[in-house]
Amino acid sequence: MKKNLFYKLILIVLVVQFSLLLNTHTAQAAGVCLTSGNQPVPYNQEECGKLAASFRYHWYSYSNGTQDATGVCLTSGNQPVPYNQEDCGIIPSSFGYRWVPTPNVAPEGQNPPTTTPPTTTPPAADTTDTTTYKLLSPLPCPDPDNNPDCTNNELQIYNIGDDDQLSRYLNTMLTIFIGICAVLAVVMIVLGGIEYMTSELPGNKENGKEKIRNAVFGLLLALGAWLILNTINPKLLKVDLPETVVVEVELAEDNILATAENPACVEEDMVTITLFGKGGVRVNKNVVSTLKSIETAWKTKGGNNYYQINTVVGYVCKSVTNKPGYWSAHAYGLALDINQATNPYGKTLVTDMEPSKFYELFLSAGWGWGGRWTSIKDAMHFSRDNK
Repeated sequence: MKKNLFYKLILIVLVVQFSLLLNTHTAQAAGVCLTSGNQPVPYNQEECGKLAASFRYHWYSYSNGTQDATGVCLTSGNQPVPYNQEDCGIIPSSFGYRWVPTPNVAPEGQNPPTTTPPTTTPPAADTTDTTTYKLLSPLPCPDPDNNPDCTNNELQIYNIGDDDQLSRYLNTMLTIFIGICAVLAVVMIVLGGIEYMTSELPGNKENGKEKIRNAVFGLLLALGAWLILNTINPKLLKVDLPETVVVEVELAEDNILATAENPACVEEDMVTITLFGKGGVRVNKNVVSTLKSIETAWKTKGGNNYYQINTVVGYVCKSVTNKPGYWSAHAYGLALDINQATNPYGKTLVTDMEPSKFYELFLSAGWGWGGRWTSIKDAMHFSRDNK
């Protein structure tokens, strides 16, 4: 009986404590207790009222209770708290609370606020100089007037970023080579002199004299060669490599020699496709994908509005006149004739593919154009090499 009474008392105490806690939480949810400096303190409404006279505390009731639709109140750690905009403004700035408007949401009757996207500063460009090499030790500058890298008649840096880097390198190495010859000659003269002065044997003295003669002769030979070339023409001492010029030459008639391994007119290698809107075009099956990509580029540029295509001829089993064993690229399905009437075969170029430059669609895909042949012109003709 006493045990049951004890349990009942414990249950009553827990219920009372829970009720007080619930009332406190409810009271807290309805407002906040503030000091005379508007600092929030952890007292409920009843406790705040008891401290009002002596500590000048006062109770502030939330007007809306929680955040409203126009934004959210955030702490200094960006944690949301259940204060509306008015309540968030009551809490002093020392607590770091701030009101953040919700994007594109405005109070009723107002236009939604416009948000400006944050501006990002692009990363600074890398200004590190990677084309100038600073020499560990300065070198003499024999021609300071024509060398922009010379300072006080000394070469202290070497610029490798110009257009003719190899020429500059070879010219510098020529200067260094002459300097090395002079240094080695002086070393050999000193060694020969020491051997001549410190030896009493006639043979050793003769060896010393020979070292000195050879060193002087080698130095005179290097300096003499430089002096002679510089006297004839100073440009002979400068290595100026011309720019590499790529010359494209297309021979007339892309004729193919037929062999047992590479026979012409193999019907099994041909397929019939629709190309540039023209059906019944027969070509080698190995070039279908390339031709389709060229057709796609033609359509992208406007199709017939870009360049009007009236006729397309592909595979034709024909040999080359007066050249036995040779066959046209048409016999392998590797050639097309486009608009024969307006792009005739002849000694001079006649074509309607200007100014559209239709032929560039084939050139960019690796095909040849008869309009670029040297001895004859065949602007209608496009062909692929026999691979």
